[in-house]
Amino acid sequence: MSFGRLRRDGTFTIEHSFAGKIHCDLVRRRLVVTLIIRRRHDPFPNILVLFLFCPSAIFEQPHAASFLNRQQSSQRLTVTGLPGCNFMPLVSQNLRIIFSNDDELLQFLTRAHNIQLPPARFIAISTIDVRVYNNDRFDELMTFTRTLPFPLGFQLEKSVWDGIIEPSELYEKNMRQAILKVQEDHPEIAAPIFRYFVSTLQIPTFRDPPRSPPRPRSEPSEDSLSKSARRRRKQRNRRRELASADNKGLELHEQLAQAAHAYVLDSQRPQRRYASSPNPALYEAYHVSITPSRQVLEGPLPDLSNGILRLYEDFQDCFLRVSFQDEDGGKPRRDNNVAIDKLLDQRYKPALLNGVTVAGRHFKFLGYSMSSLKDYTFIFVTAFSRQGELMDAETIRKRFGNIPKASHRPALLGARWGQMFSASTPSVALSLSQLHKIPDRISSNSNGQNASFEVHPKLYLHASNSVSEEQKASFSRIHSSMTRPLIALLEHHGVPEQNFIKLQDLAIRDTQRIRSSLTEAATTFAQHGLGSSFQLESLFKNIAQILHLEIAQHASERNSSTAQLVILKIAVAHGITHILREIKHRGRIRVPGSYTLLGVSDEWDCLEEGEIFAQVYDPRTQKLTPIEGRVLITRSPQIHPGDCQFVEAVRRKELDHLKNVVVFSCKGARSLPSMLGGGDLDGDIYNLILDDKFHPPKRFTADAGAYEPLPPTLTPHICGVRDVVDFVINYIKSDLVGYISTTHLRISDVNGLDCPDCLRLAKAASHAVDFPKVGTAVDFKTLPKAPEGPRPDYLSGEGYRPKPGDNRYYPSVKVLGQLFRRVPTDEYEVEMEDYDDPIEFMKIDNAMGLAARRCLRKLQMGRFGAFSATLEMNPDEDLIDEMHHVFEDYREQLIVIAKTHTASKKANTWLSEEELISGAIMERYPDPKRRREVTTAMNLQTQELTRKIRLEFYRQDNDLDDFEMDGYFDPIDYEEDPDIGRLCNKFNYARAAWIAASEVGYDKFGAQSFAMIALGSMLNAIKDLGREANAL
Repeated sequence: MSFGRLRRDGTFTIEHSFAGKIHCDLVRRRLVVTLIIRRRHDPFPNILVLFLFCPSAIFEQPHAASFLNRQQSSQRLTVTGLPGCNFMPLVSQNLRIIFSNDDELLQFLTRAHNIQLPPARFIAISTIDVRVYNNDRFDELMTFTRTLPFPLGFQLEKSVWDGIIEPSELYEKNMRQAILKVQEDHPEIAAPIFRYFVSTLQIPTFRDPPRSPPRPRSEPSEDSLSKSARRRRKQRNRRRELASADNKGLELHEQLAQAAHAYVLDSQRPQRRYASSPNPALYEAYHVSITPSRQVLEGPLPDLSNGILRLYEDFQDCFLRVSFQDEDGGKPRRDNNVAIDKLLDQRYKPALLNGVTVAGRHFKFLGYSMSSLKDYTFIFVTAFSRQGELMDAETIRKRFGNIPKASHRPALLGARWGQMFSASTPSVALSLSQLHKIPDRISSNSNGQNASFEVHPKLYLHASNSVSEEQKASFSRIHSSMTRPLIALLEHHGVPEQNFIKLQDLAIRDTQRIRSSLTEAATTFAQHGLGSSFQLESLFKNIAQILHLEIAQHASERNSSTAQLVILKIAVAHGITHILREIKHRGRIRVPGSYTLLGVSDEWDCLEEGEIFAQVYDPRTQKLTPIEGRVLITRSPQIHPGDCQFVEAVRRKELDHLKNVVVFSCKGARSLPSMLGGGDLDGDIYNLILDDKFHPPKRFTADAGAYEPLPPTLTPHICGVRDVVDFVINYIKSDLVGYISTTHLRISDVNGLDCPDCLRLAKAASHAVDFPKVGTAVDFKTLPKAPEGPRPDYLSGEGYRPKPGDNRYYPSVKVLGQLFRRVPTDEYEVEMEDYDDPIEFMKIDNAMGLAARRCLRKLQMGRFGAFSATLEMNPDEDLIDEMHHVFEDYREQLIVIAKTHTASKKANTWLSEEELISGAIMERYPDPKRRREVTTAMNLQTQELTRKIRLEFYRQDNDLDDFEMDGYFDPIDYEEDPDIGRLCNKFNYARAAWIAASEVGYDKFGAQSFAMIALGSMLNAIKDLGREANAL
């Protein structure tokens, strides 16, 4: 067998060869390759090459003697741990297998079909024994990239780790000179030029691309186009010719020069307005993910900023976000059969202690936030000079100050450092004239408890009285949802299973009917946080209410009240799939009339033991809903029988100013929050279930768990960065929250929640949650083991459908199993007719024209005809040209986001536009939690990108001077409203962008989503103008 690489010329290089055995594991649906240390030299005539979805995972099986000592866990290894292989991080994704005879090959292909591997393709592949990757070539590359600015050097190294360019190709003399020339001629855009150049290279593959090519679209005739439109069509055709030109005859450095020329020509455009309007809460982050076999470089991409990054904002290129991941993008985890101790000690710990080298710069571990620790993500920094002082990791940490309480507690020390790296928004700068001194009020009674506290309403009195009561002491409310642990807990306490089934059936019906109603789709998307980056909630409502259109479900079903908007149709379908996945695999079912609120203490001492105070305020409707009576209160995670308790919600005048919080009594022998999963009032949120159909039919649920904390881990010496690194590695080894939760579900499905093993797991879960701050790990060996044999079917995971007779899963009789089996699989299959006319520009234009005329009539009536600005359905050709440039900017950044967040690491694969605009990734992940994390990062980046594009449509006051005055304008008694002028201008620029998108064509990635941004901006402008007219 051989690991190797498929080069751009189609040849396969052999990087590392070994003898071994391969078999198909039908139970776990995976290929298992066993290394034989003793090499064979027999001639093998039958060859099979496998392209793996992600690089291989390497395990070390225990020796026979280990089994006698009961050390039966396999050990995960880094790829460099293979015998005879010193350096092969980039080739373990391609495996070449030589079989001894035809029968073995056919037998393997048959079994491969049984584990759902794609069918083999028989093609001729030339093989050469050339070592593309070795330490010497990487050292040469590092030496070269060190001489370049970091953004450019990062892109060079990224192209190598992505497997697109070989290290020796970048270090070749002509290529080095071409790179240096690009940097010299275009220093500000050298990195984007190289990134564009890499995107033009043809990437070979053993298989055809998964995406079907769109059908050719029919374009308007030349005679029907304006002169500028004809010019733009010629430019587009020329770019397509250049993009499809055969570059095989050109050397790599010549291709770089050609790409640089094309990029610079396209960059000669008006300066983008959003370049001077960055979001101060974000920064352009460089990411490195370290896996057992390689480094994955991504960026720069928008990410949440923090106080340290803003302090050194001129040196943000010197900071690096480093994540520890498994090959499939999930977290490296241990289980009963696999240990990760060697992997952590050999691969990840050296990175924390010794640093990582990227683009020739050496980055050292600096710290982490508490949330990023849970994702195994850390901040690294390379040394830089600031005001004549050398700043490195140690110097920056020293400026955090002394932390005496953490001097012997590494976990607490890391947590205190983490406060400096927590995501935050910048403070607001005030001038002296804005400051007003108010006398202090000194009280011996502390108003605060940790991070959550209340302020007496009298301290809120404002001199101008401009702050409304509804804005005071108000937090956001969240509607409560069921989860699998909560469902299991309520079933244990006697809630009828039929109540859960009815609730889920209603949620499924409500979800599926959004296909035929944009108004329903808007409500559902808002409830589930979908499509927020592209403002789909507003877009859906406006299409229905302003344009009076619905989305055609099939091209053949179009009529006067429907329009073909395929991107929105598929986005809605993706939203449905996402919601049904959440219901099926997480039990997330929204509970009407129930809320999740932040917990605070009763500083007025007016609540008795067992009482709470809560009222919910909706800022949209300004409706205040007081909560009274018997309420079931709980907190996630619900794992102990006593993690839900009955309380009495009461009214108290002293607390009337508090909204969207739950106030707990301070009376009694034990605080109520501590009974709910060991909670506190340090930012914890609590679920209030008001619907008595989900109240256990008894007066009292169960005694709460003790939740006694473990003693913190102390060092005999004053701890430093090495001790914090030891804690981090120990944390990754012992991060058992997810494992404990899954094991608890498996055991409780058989023995019930109140069995001894489940109670032990409940105690361990509390300790595992506290581990990041306390530093004392849960002993994995002491945890109860899950039952041998099959699992309940609701734990089968995404993409796997247990069938009758499946020996891996059994149909659970508990309510979780019944709910799981009732959820339909609803995944949209793209229809070929979708490509015929994906956006009916003409029908939407007609409806938009009617809406614009209605809006103008209302404005003119309100102004008695005195109105200067207008809505241009046919904007200026120069403006359309400018919007074409805006689109190219948008498309370039959107492709980067789409490539970054796909689960596939193939260079020619990325997320679809529908996934990006819906905020729902359809790819299946081995760990669905990882997809949620990736989706959050993706939505943050698309939100920032769309914000920038919308800024292009919103001009400043001085732009109003460009409008011509019409005959109705009376300068004596009329003063133009600048808001109306800006809104009209917004419509006109968005209209130009809409036309640009229609000219580009749907077959160019980004065009349809760009059109949706423009359409949403036009409709929002009309809606806002209507409000202005009503206010006149």
